[in-house]
Amino acid sequence: MSFQEIEEPKRKSSYVAQQIIDSINNFEYEAGDRLPSERKIADQMGVSRNSVREALSALQIVEIVETKAGSGTYVKNLPNEVNISNALSMAQAGEDLLEVWEARREVEIALVKLAWMRIDDESLAELQGILNELDTAAMDNNYSRYIETNARFHMKIAELAENSYLKDALKALLKVPEEHLLRDLVTDYTTYMKKSIPSHEDILEVIAEGPKTRIDSVVTGHFQDLQNYLKQKIVPKNDKINIEG
Repeated sequence: MSFQEIEEPKRKSSYVAQQIIDSINNFEYEAGDRLPSERKIADQMGVSRNSVREALSALQIVEIVETKAGSGTYVKNLPNEVNISNALSMAQAGEDLLEVWEARREVEIALVKLAWMRIDDESLAELQGILNELDTAAMDNNYSRYIETNARFHMKIAELAENSYLKDALKALLKVPEEHLLRDLVTDYTTYMKKSIPSHEDILEVIAEGPKTRIDSVVTGHFQDLQNYLKQKIVPKNDKINIEG
């Protein structure tokens, strides 16, 4: 199947996603089939590989496609009305969400390990206080306060780690989901806010008590919870509701 060159001035990743969806709906690719490489799709559509990557990321999150390491990208499930809308919304948002989550996870695993080595009672109490504020914001359905307090919680861990490069990396990554995903695309993020508190408590507990071997699984679990929630709740921008609470 040959994809068509894209000439429209709108965000190209959404057009890439739409063409891939159309090719599956037209039975040019079926469940289990491997898609062309990113480079080949980019060349056929006349777009950058980054646009293709963003489109495939969106399709992967809603489980239309899956990527197998060292093998390529495969059709996982046939598109339906819901996952098509979700995928196009994410592609239009333009963030490679899987890469953002992957980067944050790896950066924060490193930061938590360093914080675990350097935490003292005073810093632990301060981190607990921030977590208490986060819990209050979640219970009050206060989206803006939750986002601000959540950033403070994670940045406090970065401060305790005492590594300026990792801290700067986290600061940049923290801006992406809140500004380009949560407010624009999810219907009821306040529900996730409440569900997120236990995983934040797990992070605090592993910093305070260890063992160090638990850090990878605890931090990974925190991001997996968010990814699972967003897979279910991301909707087209025009269908969103007020989530500030």
